[in-house]
Amino acid sequence: VPSQRLSNGELAFLAKDVPPLAVRRFTVSAGKPHVDMRASAEGATLNSGVVRLRVDEQTGGITQLSMQGIAGNFADTSGGESLNDYRYFIGDNPANAQRNGAVKISVGEQGPLIASLIIESDAPGCEQLRRELRVVAGGDYVEIINLVAKTRLAAASYKQPAGKESLNFAFPFNVPDGEMLLDIPLGV
Repeated sequence: VPSQRLSNGELAFLAKDVPPLAVRRFTVSAGKPHVDMRASAEGATLNSGVVRLRVDEQTGGITQLSMQGIAGNFADTSGGESLNDYRYFIGDNPANAQRNGAVKISVGEQGPLIASLIIESDAPGCEQLRRELRVVAGGDYVEIINLVAKTRLAAASYKQPAGKESLNFAFPFNVPDGEMLLDIPLGV
């Protein structure tokens, strides 16, 4: 079973081919971790062996997202934003959106089963912004964990534009002729 000792001392393993509502028994034994494909994190790059991404070292957004066997970049940066880009504005005009401050990128997990990057920064509207991007060896997906320590907006009136705020994460995907499915309450 693919496994890895995590930086916090916990053991992670990947249980494959377990049907829903089924039971499977695993045995933990001493030895080196076994993985078919390796996940890695280095600098501002994360790679699962199937999915590869690169983080902008100034903004912390994902500027490159590619998948093995598919040509092109799934991140559309032509509008000045990147995937998981932080945006915050007060009032009702999105054109006034502000970015986070300078980022610090560090490797969270180095692999071989799980690899992650941690992006920390100051950001308007919050005390701290911490984004973690994580991949699993052989996985065709990226886990995004955004932690925001939000500060309360002090305004004279919350009914006026100056009392409204909006905290957003941009996801400008580049998927030509793609179809989007929105899962919303009571409908799809």
